[in-house]
Amino acid sequence: MVHPEDWQTQTQRWQAATQNSTFYEAQHRIRQANGSYRWFLVRGIPLKNDQQQAVRWFGTCTDIEQQKQLEAERGQLLQQEQAARAEAEAANRIKDGF
Repeated sequence: MVHPEDWQTQTQRWQAATQNSTFYEAQHRIRQANGSYRWFLVRGIPLKNDQQQAVRWFGTCTDIEQQKQLEAERGQLLQQEQAARAEAEAANRIKDGF
């Protein structure tokens, strides 16, 4: 089951892909058997007939939870670095004032 916060966007993208017989790609959280959610990259390619209508879909669902966790950690580290830099610059300005 797709996470409730991701449901609307995922559904809109899937509907657009199926209506237009175009490539589908989305990142969203899927609930696991234990109730937790993990991030997945979901892709689908329409297999078309001679009239260019999708008759089947071929898709993949790739677990990207670790990538998402690393991205979040990187963002936190970047914020910490920026805060430390601002603090150091402020300290230098105070020191230069003496």
